[in-house]
Amino acid sequence: MSKSLYRLERSYRGVEGIAKTLNSNIKTGIEGTAIDIETRISRYGSNAQKPRKMNTFLDLVLECFEDTILKILIGAAVVSFLGGFALNGLSGCIEGCSILVSIVIIVVVTAVNNWIKEK
Repeated sequence: MSKSLYRLERSYRGVEGIAKTLNSNIKTGIEGTAIDIETRISRYGSNAQKPRKMNTFLDLVLECFEDTILKILIGAAVVSFLGGFALNGLSGCIEGCSILVSIVIIVVVTAVNNWIKEK
């Protein structure tokens, strides 16, 4: 017999003792009356799960920016945008803008995917 079972046996004197401590009957279970249920909830607490906090879509979008790869892409987009603008004017910004568009696509797809998973 394991230590846990031995302690239960010694403390409560078997299954009958546990049932008596919990004001239950081995054959019929608990009474189930309104007063019995109220007493059990006040004594042992509710047996209901707490509702999960749902993240908003904005929370999920902001969570995407914690990714290291995405931070590197943002840095590359800024460098490409500024370098292209400095060397070729507005026509040099195409590569930087394309990187920014890819970042927007990545963030939106990831946030929508996480939002669907949370539902």
